Amino acid sequence: MIREQIYAAYPRKVGRGLALAEIDKALARIPLEAPHLRERSNLEIAELLLNTVIVYAASPAGQRKSFTPHPSTWFHQSRYLDDPKEWFYDDSKQDDLARRNSVALSSVFGGVPDPNRTPVLTIADTGRGAGVERLPRQLLLGGD
Repeated sequence: MIREQIYAAYPRKVGRGLALAEIDKALARIPLEAPHLRERSNLEIAELLLNTVIVYAASPAGQRKSFTPHPSTWFHQSRYLDDPKEWFYDDSKQDDLARRNSVALSSVFGGVPDPNRTPVLTIADTGRGAGVERLPRQLLLGGD
């Protein structure tokens, strides 16, 4: 069935049952949402939706893993009607900024915290109040 193909083409595979229900609702809604498609058959509309999902899945927006909406959300919100230019928007500047921030933070804090070490904030038994165990010595509150 074509709704299974539509689900299979979507880049995230979560909430299958709800996603298939939303695909069915979307297929029924499309002629109302896009009046220029009212004269098309149900099969033609389903094929158009499948093609739209394939384009979305290949786009940067469809490749953002955890930032790609669940399929039920995408179909429920009629995101297939979004301007495809938005799917191909270049986020490389934001990605570069996030990478540089990550590098800067790891140089200050020493990378990803080790779960086997003490918590970040502890009550130090030094008489100086709260201590921060993972921060470099020069950043400690009341440090020498």
